[in-house]
Amino acid sequence: MTTTNDTPTAARQILLDMRRLWQNTCYQTEMELKIQDRLRTILGRDTAEAQKSLTDRLREIEVAVSLIDEELATLGA
Repeated sequence: MTTTNDTPTAARQILLDMRRLWQNTCYQTEMELKIQDRLRTILGRDTAEAQKSLTDRLREIEVAVSLIDEELATLGA
């Protein structure tokens, strides 16, 4: 059970964990973009749609990390 005094600490830890998960997602998405590029180059596949989807995902990640950073700032992290 969390006491009132522990709530900011718990919230900060949750936000830091969430930020780390989003950063991992970012890395995975960047790697997937590289894979799609390699598939295009070596196998001649049309990867435009997949690359657009991954690029959109990177934008979503930017927004999520930015929001988490704002929340952390309000907690004084």
